[in-house]
Amino acid sequence: MKDEVPDDLPEEAHNSLCGFILLNSVEQLFWVVVAVVAVICYYAYAGLH
Repeated sequence: MKDEVPDDLPEEAHNSLCGFILLNSVEQLFWVVVAVVAVICYYAYAGLH
């Protein structure tokens, strides 16, 4: 899948593509947040002992 979206795409396809990218970004962001929280909790737990 290319990053550049051609201008001659139908608007419906363009919207669904943007929606797919947005959903994908939200999912990636979710996992990044989970990883950061896990690391912070790990260091906080290690720091207490």
